[in-house]
Amino acid sequence: MDKLATLKVKNNISFKALESGETEVSFVVDKLTYSEKNHVRAALEGAGEALTLALSKFRQKRSLNANNYAWVLLQKLAEERGQTKEEVYREFIKQYGIFRPVTVNKEAAETLEYIWQKNGLGWVVEETGRTDKSVDLLMYYGSSTYSTRQMSRLLDAIVDDCKQCGIETLPPEQIEEMKRAWKREG
Repeated sequence: MDKLATLKVKNNISFKALESGETEVSFVVDKLTYSEKNHVRAALEGAGEALTLALSKFRQKRSLNANNYAWVLLQKLAEERGQTKEEVYREFIKQYGIFRPVTVNKEAAETLEYIWQKNGLGWVVEETGRTDKSVDLLMYYGSSTYSTRQMSRLLDAIVDDCKQCGIETLPPEQIEEMKRAWKREG
């Protein structure tokens, strides 16, 4: 399905039964700029007679400042451990991240791992078992897919590790403010 536009809709949708038996659905979106209105209008006009409308729960985007701070700390941990920041990041993903366990045909495992890891740096695959015919894998999602709660947990773990290594971190109230900013942004 081709996504034409994404709008944040307020949860006060109204329905109206029409004489034809169809239902008119109305909803309110956040204020749109002139450019955004034109983009949506053009997308709808070019879509044809019928559309598929998919509704999903709104999720806040993470604060870039908090994400940047996580990478600053990962760099400091990497220097302390003699690793790259990417290696340290993957370790945190494997220890605190979100994963999906899968069992695949032995011949498909390598291809699946290759495709999965092309999604990004944190998309890690870990083999946990093997038989003559199949391979058990844990497939970790990169932090770019994390909710605010999940990313907050990851950042807390990074900060805790830094403290254990004697690496200076921001005061707890400043870190909490970054987490709250994730909830306000989006």
